[in-house]
Amino acid sequence: MTARILIVGPPDATRQGWRDTLRGHYYRVSETATCAGARVLLPRLRPDLVLIAAALSDGPGGALCQWIRRSGQGGVAVVLEAGTGADATAAAFAAGAEDVVCPPVAPRALSMRIRRVLRDREALQTLGLGAAGLAPAACAP
Repeated sequence: MTARILIVGPPDATRQGWRDTLRGHYYRVSETATCAGARVLLPRLRPDLVLIAAALSDGPGGALCQWIRRSGQGGVAVVLEAGTGADATAAAFAAGAEDVVCPPVAPRALSMRIRRVLRDREALQTLGLGAAGLAPAACAP
């Protein structure tokens, strides 16, 4: 089965690059520019993974990540883009991200990181464990 990915933010050009890269790796991709759009689309699309930009026009990506975790969207893996630096990376993991990518991220690296997060999540579900068992990865492009 092809994984469903929802991209939330970033600016149009970056979002288009992420979308084209992921579609090129056979993911089914939907997108929205805002937190509000994501809150509407999540229950309808039921994505396997949400890729969230750090800063969105209507709020921080970390707040959306926390909302996803609190709202019972437990089947959704979250990869959060963070600003540069250890504090931004730590804040992304504290918000509930399963992985963090730091800009600029190479298209191939983004696809590989998403594949790893999805594979890890599937393995944990097979073992009857939740996403809490996922170990954060280091922030690297």
